[in-house]
Amino acid sequence: MNFNKFLKSLFGDKSARDMKLIQPFVDKVKETYPEIKKLTNDELRAKTKEIQQYVQDAGKEQRDAIDELRKTIDDTAIDEREEIFDKIDKLDKEALDNYEKALNEVMPWPSLS
Repeated sequence: MNFNKFLKSLFGDKSARDMKLIQPFVDKVKETYPEIKKLTNDELRAKTKEIQQYVQDAGKEQRDAIDELRKTIDDTAIDEREEIFDKIDKLDKEALDNYEKALNEVMPWPSLS
């Protein structure tokens, strides 16, 4: 038995592990495909726009608050700006979390978490 076969017997085949990892995604996409296939091109475009808008709206509240905070930076004393930047960072993280949650809701495959 050569060394490669010995390693494969110990650790398995990389392609087999990869297939096992992605198989739930493939199954979910195959399950969703008949639904999508029924849509006309115009319906598919409309559905795509609807999903895009849903995801963009997930962080709208935080984006608006960040814009308002950024407008106040120039009129704020330098020693007080750090607090504003901290708030912006916190809101930015919240927005990213909301985007991720919205994307996970609309994606046709199982969540990784």
